[in-house]
Amino acid sequence: VAEALLKGGAVRLKVTVGSTEAEVNGRPVTLASPPLVIEGVTYLPLRFVAEASGYQVDWDRDAGAVLARGGKRIVLPVDGKTVVIPDKHNPVALIALPAIRDLGLGIRVHGVDIELDGNVGNSMDYLEAAG
Repeated sequence: VAEALLKGGAVRLKVTVGSTEAEVNGRPVTLASPPLVIEGVTYLPLRFVAEASGYQVDWDRDAGAVLARGGKRIVLPVDGKTVVIPDKHNPVALIALPAIRDLGLGIRVHGVDIELDGNVGNSMDYLEAAG
């Protein structure tokens, strides 16, 4: 079981690797694809994380990228090594490439803090993981 805080602690996610059952602020939800561990790195479905943070997620076929729209428009190319965020002079480098499994896009959450409002910081803190 793993827990993560989003938006400065306003949103609490609880997931189990390999399971589509999850919780957002204590409310049960069903994921389209389960969290995975790939080469020791935990990935959560991007849509789940973004939508729990109040973002709308779309696929831009022409750009070959996932778009997350909320306070800012974030572009995550599925084959790239960076995230494009408006108001930044340079794209933000990814520590781990996005992972695609079962038609879902995952983002790395263990060992990196991710904030979907366009800043890399403490909005997603990986809190706990147990076998």
